[in-house]
Amino acid sequence: MADNEECPMCNDDQIGGKAAVVSHLIEWVDLKEDIFIITVQESEKHPQFSYTIGMEKNFHTPEIVVYGLPTKSAHAILNTIKDMVGGGWDIEIDKKVPGIAHDYDTVFKEFPVERVEGVFNLALWYYRDHSFRTIQAIWPDEHNIFPWEEGYDEKFREFQRMP
Repeated sequence: MADNEECPMCNDDQIGGKAAVVSHLIEWVDLKEDIFIITVQESEKHPQFSYTIGMEKNFHTPEIVVYGLPTKSAHAILNTIKDMVGGGWDIEIDKKVPGIAHDYDTVFKEFPVERVEGVFNLALWYYRDHSFRTIQAIWPDEHNIFPWEEGYDEKFREFQRMP
C-alpha cells in the first residue's frame, strides 16, 4: 500500500473491496462467540498496535488495545487475556497482573474515549457506535518496570502510547 493511500478498512466508503474480510469478522465474532484481533502496522503517526473485537459482546469486558509488540506476541497476550476472562477472571484497572506475558506483569489502564476513533476503527464499524468500553494492556521494560515507575528504560517509551 502506498504511503498516501488510506487503509481500506478505515471507513465504510472503502470497505466494498474487503467485504469478505468484514463478513468473516462478523461471522467469527457472532457465531463463534470468540474475538477477532486486528493489528495496525506502525506509521509515522503511531507504533504498531493490536486490538480486540468481541470482548465486550461475548465476554462483557472492555475491548483491549496493546501497543508496540510484534504481531505474534500481541495476539498471544490478547488471546491469553480472553481465555482468562472466559474462565471467570475479572480485569482490574491499575493492578499488576502476573502471568499474561510470560515472566512479566501487565497493567490495564482506562483508554480515553476521545482516542477510540483512530484506534478502534473496525470495532467502531462492527458495533456501529461507541457503545463498547476500551482499555489498554500495558507491558513493562525488560526489568518489569512500567513507564510511570522510576527506573523505566526510556528506549521502550516510543513503542507504547500511554492512555
